[in-house]
Amino acid sequence: RFGAYNFHGSVLPSLRGASPLRYSIINRDAVTGMTLMKMVLAMDAGAMYAMRQLAIAPDDTYSTLLEKFIPFTTTFALDVIPKLIQGQLQPQPQDETKVTFAPLIKKEHERLNLTLPKTSLLGWILALADEPGGYVLLQGQPLKLFHASIVDDSMGFPLGTLLIKKEGVYLQASDGLLAIHTLQLSGKTKMQAIQLYHGYQRLDGVIVQ
Repeated sequence: RFGAYNFHGSVLPSLRGASPLRYSIINRDAVTGMTLMKMVLAMDAGAMYAMRQLAIAPDDTYSTLLEKFIPFTTTFALDVIPKLIQGQLQPQPQDETKVTFAPLIKKEHERLNLTLPKTSLLGWILALADEPGGYVLLQGQPLKLFHASIVDDSMGFPLGTLLIKKEGVYLQASDGLLAIHTLQLSGKTKMQAIQLYHGYQRLDGVIVQ
């Protein structure tokens, strides 16, 4: 009677596709949101009936953003569905000139590309955390990186150099230095940077790929 509708996890027309929350972090967006839209044959392209925004903290990972997003979407849906049924919401077409996409995150995307600018690399680290976890190769084995932040623009070491110091664990990116706060060696549990310092100082200066 009413047709088919969809709640999409972005502020349309931005981030049409399967992975909008992850791409909002990859893109280092300040906000995400949810859009109630009419379903059409084209992907996430239908008229919009309601929209609400949600702030993204600079240190949000996919997991922490999802924790906030679930109650946010429940409140939004309970608010707008009765209004839709009662005919109180008017359709608004999407601006096709502002469309961006958020394609499905696949297994091959989990390996982090160290040649990316540090801001983009940080976005991928946070967007893949805590599941499945983005990784680099350390001596041929996956080293997962979960929580990180940008330190500065310094370029004192070869690309991919892992620095294990008492004050923190650092990774040389293509245009600066990242601090790695939580990580996981192959076959080990997650650990904080200070734990890596106390147990794996021999890895200081090793280059990851």
